[in-house]
Amino acid sequence: MIDPKPNEKIGDLAAGTGGFLVNAYQYILEQKTPSEHLSYDTDNWPHHVTGELLTEEERQFLQKEAFRGYDNDSGMTMLRIGSMNLILHGIEQPRFYYTDTLSKEFNEAKDYDVILMNPPFKGAVDPNDINPTLSTANTTKSELLFLHIILRVLDSGGRSAVIIPDGVLFGSSKAHINIRKKLINENKLDGIICMPSGVFKPYAGVSTAILFFTRGGTTDKIWFYDMEHDGLSLDDKRQPIAENDIPDILACWRKRHDPTFQTEREQRL
Repeated sequence: MIDPKPNEKIGDLAAGTGGFLVNAYQYILEQKTPSEHLSYDTDNWPHHVTGELLTEEERQFLQKEAFRGYDNDSGMTMLRIGSMNLILHGIEQPRFYYTDTLSKEFNEAKDYDVILMNPPFKGAVDPNDINPTLSTANTTKSELLFLHIILRVLDSGGRSAVIIPDGVLFGSSKAHINIRKKLINENKLDGIICMPSGVFKPYAGVSTAILFFTRGGTTDKIWFYDMEHDGLSLDDKRQPIAENDIPDILACWRKRHDPTFQTEREQRL
């Protein structure tokens, strides 16, 4: 849905195992592989992805400049796993750093075209170590601070998709209200997908949503989808099921500016 391009700088400020960066790279390669060379398995994962339509300049940019990940878990376990994940998927010299991106040591600004994130939920940050640029956020909640930091590091027109707990959408504190105002009045909140509470089981049962936004501008209309199923059961076992809203989500997102599609969909609903 974010549709990253070969010449864009793509980051994850709490990258974990590097999954978003790996999948962004794989997506770009898929778009730059002739369709007749591609095949897809039963889970719709592409095979024979070569990226052979990339120019040499684009290929070098993807290898050396496009991707940056950060994590600060104790013992650097995620740093090692994330770096190896990128290497195994073709990024020979991964730029994956041991850094707390909410802290005073992280000062990047306006340096990314795309940010993809699933930041830590329900965490509280040591107020003594929060970056001074985040002081106006007036909170120590990590999920709110990460939204502020994403807006700081995105270049004008940069895009982000970030998974957040539902509290960000509905919280009544001043900090919650201020970040929502900032997203709508000073930026373009493109879309929201509300997800069912079981999508992260067995690890967590919290209700979540995905925000899609563009840095700069103001918000006119917000595209919204209430996902009920993602193709897996919503219990701890997460077994495959027939019900899956994701193909419809992708179709609706791609055609969200098509009035004919919207009219037909409304009639169908």
